[in-house]
Amino acid sequence: MLNLDNEHPEVLRLMAKWMQAELIKTKRELAAAREEADKRRQLSLELSDQLLVFRKLIFGRSSEKRAGARPRGTEEADLLLFSQQLLPPIKEKQMEKLSEISIEHDFTPAELEEESAARELAYPSAAQWEEIPGLYDESTLVTVLERQYKLEKHRRKKWRLKREHNMAAKEIIITAPGPAKLLPGCTYSIDFATSVVADKYISHMPLERQKREMESLGLKKIHTKTLYNLCMAVGVHMEPVAERIRKDILESGLCIHCDETPWPIQIKEQDDGYMWIIANRAGSFYTFEPTRSGQVIAKTLSGYKGPALADGYIGYERIKKMEGITLANCWAHARRKFTDIAENYPTETTEILDIIDDLFKVERKAKTFAELEKLRDEESKKIVAAIREWLIRPHEAARPGNHLQGAINYCLNQWPGLTLFLGDVRVPLTNNEAERTIRHAVMGRKNFYGSRTHNGADTAATLYTIIESCKKVELDPRTFINMAVKLSAEGKPVPTPLEYARETRSS
Repeated sequence: MLNLDNEHPEVLRLMAKWMQAELIKTKRELAAAREEADKRRQLSLELSDQLLVFRKLIFGRSSEKRAGARPRGTEEADLLLFSQQLLPPIKEKQMEKLSEISIEHDFTPAELEEESAARELAYPSAAQWEEIPGLYDESTLVTVLERQYKLEKHRRKKWRLKREHNMAAKEIIITAPGPAKLLPGCTYSIDFATSVVADKYISHMPLERQKREMESLGLKKIHTKTLYNLCMAVGVHMEPVAERIRKDILESGLCIHCDETPWPIQIKEQDDGYMWIIANRAGSFYTFEPTRSGQVIAKTLSGYKGPALADGYIGYERIKKMEGITLANCWAHARRKFTDIAENYPTETTEILDIIDDLFKVERKAKTFAELEKLRDEESKKIVAAIREWLIRPHEAARPGNHLQGAINYCLNQWPGLTLFLGDVRVPLTNNEAERTIRHAVMGRKNFYGSRTHNGADTAATLYTIIESCKKVELDPRTFINMAVKLSAEGKPVPTPLEYARETRSS
């Protein structure tokens, strides 16, 4: 037998080197395989993140409540509760503004005779019954009277100055004033025009659908172009009011909320654009522009001094360059970055969402601005410090490029704006005021796909301004627009919804 240890040491050395090289090669291949496996897992997780976000965006509910945040009963209990609440009785408060009619129901002689026969009375007849005066069995029904279109004939009487009083050479004839008109020579009443506006811009009913309804009720061959022109004419009357609403917002002393949403234009010759809004409790102001440039919001806020609140869109960075304006960012958007990926990162998102939710709990404790300022100083600052500590702490699941790291980076990049509320009690935590305001326009966009032209989008912006501002002060938009157009047509001053609410409620 060959003794390699003693007789062939060179062979042993060569074998050892070969084995060492093979070991190094194997380690490298193993490391490469592990790296490839990590990349595949990371890619799979990122794709899963994106799929989760897209599913939530397309199919999910708009609510950002976390799973388990509200206890639910069994399906049977939910169905029972639903069946009990399906048709709840009408309440007094719901009927306050409804006109009332009384309808009496009585028996016919034949029905009274049938009642006698059913009780096996001898010789059944109506004469066997007598009415109980003043005693009724009453019930209430809410009903509807179908809309009607009528042709009004306005006859304006003429008066002639009597001869004994007329010193002129010609007769002097005067004509009684008639109804205010939307435009000179217009053959559609202001009531008709504002009804078209209300159906489209409040109830989101497209003009083509309104046209079909009008035809079914006897108003034949009316064109959608005519209906649009009526809306545009109402918009022209409302433009000065809309601009004064913008000033109401800028001069209110409150934080201004900003947002924008895409607004499609149907004709190919004109570009799509965006509805931009600013809002606070003083009102809501819409403006349409065929661009998403930050110059739009800068122009809209021109002359304003104070805090403005927006999401993380880069166009709002321009606000920082405006003298006297500070830009705050929205905690709801920051929170949403984590709720969207909670299914893929349950441990990490639960930790950070619990801390962020504590921040909102503090806000709900305050009843006055003084209380809020004190609570933010004593409690919110500590919670914000805890959020910051969590964001900068290393997390095993957070890797460059994945959604968890993206959510963390979003918060850190927005940190100065997210913490501005600690030093200014006027700044709320979220931009929900703007999102609530813009939701009405989004519903309209879904129903009639934006506007046909840029002019149509401008009209929509003006009318949405009036409608949403009426809601802020609890005025009925339909009634206010009708009143405002009539005042404008008569050459009288038209108040903003805020001015009108103050005037009517102070008297």
